[in-house]
Amino acid sequence: MALQLVFVTAADRVPAEPIDGQRFVVTDETWTAPEGSDVLALRDLIVQALSGRDLLAESMTRLDAWAAGTDVIEASTVDGLSAWYHRRLHLWRWLHERLAWLAILDLLLAGGEIASIDIDGDEPVLAEMARVVAAARNIKVEIVPTAAGLGSMGSQWAPGAAADRRPAARLRRLPDRVRSAIRRARVDRRLRRLAAEPSRLLVLASPGDRQVITTRDGPSERNAFLDPVIDALTGSALEPIVLELGGSTDGADWARLIAPAGARTIPGELLATRFSRPGDLETRAKVEAAVERVGAISAPMLVGQVDLGPLVKAELVRGIRGALAGRLRDLPRMRRLLRRLHPVGILLVNEYGRPEWLAAARAERIPSAAVQHGIIHRDHVGYRFPDRPNQLILPNRTYVFGDDEARLLTGASVYRPDEVVVAGSPRLDLVPGPALQERVEGRDAVRRELGVADGDRLVVVSTTAAAVLTRFGVIPALGRLFDHPLPNVHLVVKLHPAEMDGSRYERLIGGIAAARGRPAPPLTIVKAIDLYRLLAAADAHLGSYSTVLTEATVIGTPNLLAAADAGGDLLGYAAAGVARPVNDGADLLRELDAAVAVGGAETTAAARAAFVGAHFRPGPAAQRIAADLRAWLVGPDGRPGVASPVGDGHGNELVGEDLIPR
Repeated sequence: MALQLVFVTAADRVPAEPIDGQRFVVTDETWTAPEGSDVLALRDLIVQALSGRDLLAESMTRLDAWAAGTDVIEASTVDGLSAWYHRRLHLWRWLHERLAWLAILDLLLAGGEIASIDIDGDEPVLAEMARVVAAARNIKVEIVPTAAGLGSMGSQWAPGAAADRRPAARLRRLPDRVRSAIRRARVDRRLRRLAAEPSRLLVLASPGDRQVITTRDGPSERNAFLDPVIDALTGSALEPIVLELGGSTDGADWARLIAPAGARTIPGELLATRFSRPGDLETRAKVEAAVERVGAISAPMLVGQVDLGPLVKAELVRGIRGALAGRLRDLPRMRRLLRRLHPVGILLVNEYGRPEWLAAARAERIPSAAVQHGIIHRDHVGYRFPDRPNQLILPNRTYVFGDDEARLLTGASVYRPDEVVVAGSPRLDLVPGPALQERVEGRDAVRRELGVADGDRLVVVSTTAAAVLTRFGVIPALGRLFDHPLPNVHLVVKLHPAEMDGSRYERLIGGIAAARGRPAPPLTIVKAIDLYRLLAAADAHLGSYSTVLTEATVIGTPNLLAAADAGGDLLGYAAAGVARPVNDGADLLRELDAAVAVGGAETTAAARAAFVGAHFRPGPAAQRIAADLRAWLVGPDGRPGVASPVGDGHGNELVGEDLIPR
């Protein structure tokens, strides 16, 4: 019998009475199907369809293979800035999501009985892949409009919409405008003062990278990778100036600017308020020329019977008209700011997502340096490149945490040995001694703060900011682990700093318990807490696709690896002996029992020491980075000025003509 496959976003959209000829799938990955239900749960389908597949690696391989058969790097270049090297990072996740949906659709359509597919409009990527698959299989697809898309009231004029034009309203807004003008005037004075100094180091920091860190002075919010280096350079010839990317003169940003520690910080809004010019927007013709060049690419990307090549190209075109256009607008503004501040060099993290800053620095013949952020793994497209054309702009220095990271960059990627410095992790400089693992008072205090009952084992669950990894990797793996009674276990979900909401984990854990008719384990969701302090209080850490697996190894907290997803073990934690893979709830309880036992402690300690030694150079990393920066950027006379030639990575010293036109 021909069947209709119906995708709905919530279980309450499934009819109470079964409908002959329809098969329902609930696309909320946290939903658990009750025993005996005919409704399919997306989470179960993910586990079946993606078993044994590492889509993180597969998406990178397919993406680079597609690009290798084209001239996409050159075609997407405008004024020396190629859209490919920024959008490649986005396309990596974009392709991962589509490969996952293709695998799920292939599983559901394998029997050949599906004649039509209905999809909720809230699942646009699923709808896109269903159309592509259905075209090859002669299956009808219908997209059901979402409630939000049924009308256009959101764009209509409503009574009172023009009220702001009244004089009284303008007067009420006047204090805000005056306050903004006063704040900007203060920032202008600060800018003039900093520009009058000798050349300094410009540090590019993002407020979003701040996290709660507990030191001997108590908890505070800091940039864990840049602030220690800033502290180490304070008072030196490279006394840093900090530009807060995206920062403004409002709210919390302003509070940081006027705090004593923010006296040498300027907000990123200066690019638009002080360094913009009318001609900055005159890039449309260049952007459209790049769109036309990329549009001429006809290379396929075959995945089974489906060709994703046209979709990759279309997504890149959207990126050129959006992200690249914005970066081209900001590029001259960045260059003007750099000329005004005349820094001896720039220092940043996440440089692979900010190629326009590297391009601006290179054009102004200013050396650039980057500090490793998170982990560098074998499939990270921000660090792994198959080749090195002129459009790939890398920092002149990249400070990595350990020898393994240096070997990956210089062996499996395209970095030159003189561009990579093994410095250690500045984050570890902020861990007070003695080791947090040994501070019993702190451990007990954290457990009391979190409401962990005496006798319960505290398991920290780490998450990731990447939505595609959460949906198709982390949630399904956790679902398998928590679909089991967990007596005397208190789960603490530590949200990623970029994660806004933890309700999905509540729905997952509570939904499993409700479907199985048993109480849910105690659950606490936290974000603003010192991660290392939390790990020191835990009996074990459970992670997948998470840098916290590395940090738990450093602290000495037993690691459990959610192993249902083949790509979740990014650094080979299990093979190194610093994480125990767990596939289901019985595994979890067994390994948790073993983690708190004394047996095997010597082997665990030896494995941990070997792993930490390979990935983290011991000693004060920030001081080491600061010393290298001084030796590199300060001349023999002790004044800022590059002490050794700086190249662009292609055999050219940064002298003479700009590599990017002014």
